[in-house]
This record gives sequence, structure tokens and C-alpha cells, in this order.
Amino acid sequence: MIRDTANITALNVQKTIAFRLSMNRSVNMLDVDEAKTIINAIISITDTKIKGG
Repeated sequence: MIRDTANITALNVQKTIAFRLSMNRSVNMLDVDEAKTIINAIISITDTKIKGG
């Protein structure tokens, strides 16, 4: 369950970054909510790997 959520979140982050690049906007211009999503995705994936999920 946690792994699925992490994978979905990571996929959404990738889509967001790809979209930003396709719109010719810098990835550095990600807003606060997107930055939080990226951080949470990394934390979720890390937790999943540590717990052996």
C-alpha cells in the first residue's frame, strides 16, 4: 500500500516535471506544493525501502 502510494506520487512528480519542461518553464520554478510533493515522495519511497515493503 505504501509502496503503491509512493510509486503513484513519484509518477505524478515525473509528469509534473515533464509538463513544466514541455511548457519551457524551469524546473526550478516549481511552487511550494510541488516541492512538498517531491519531498514527500522521496520520504515515502525511502520509508518503504527501509521497511522492506
